[in-house]
Amino acid sequence: MTRQGKCYGLALEFLIKNGLLESCVLIHGTIEARNPQTKERQRIFHAWIETDAGYVYEPVTDSFIKLEDFERI
Repeated sequence: MTRQGKCYGLALEFLIKNGLLESCVLIHGTIEARNPQTKERQRIFHAWIETDAGYVYEPVTDSFIKLEDFERI
């Protein structure tokens, strides 16, 4: 199953399944990403979770990234 394009649902599902509704923040925003077809960078709508420990849960890659590193991507 591809996770691409499903960030909003995956982020919310992660919060609910792990009981993190009160200790994390679900963010809806935009990020800059490379278009796989044109290879150009563009702004896209995205959802992710910020933890109180300074990490970001990235739902498309199903991984945790330090907040400071996520902000540089």
